[in-house]
Amino acid sequence: MMCVLLYDLFWFAITHDQSRPRELKVWTTVNVVIVAACLGIQLLGIIAGWDWIATEAMCLLLVGAFSVIDLIEISTNKVILGEWIVRLGQ
Repeated sequence: MMCVLLYDLFWFAITHDQSRPRELKVWTTVNVVIVAACLGIQLLGIIAGWDWIATEAMCLLLVGAFSVIDLIEISTNKVILGEWIVRLGQ
């Protein structure tokens, strides 16, 4: 799953000399943060001795929540997360 999420980062890196849509920047950032959070959950699970299935389930819930937001944005053609992140960064 991490490879899929980090694909935006790869795409972002290889198009460094081209103009990029704002959505690519937003979702690249979101996906990198999700991967980092999942790695943190996995590390915490190892340190705390949690069952690996529980840590995987936590990561799946995190990825699933953002996937639902993405699907809503795509199906309604309304930007939800991107606008929030842009406002947060200002």
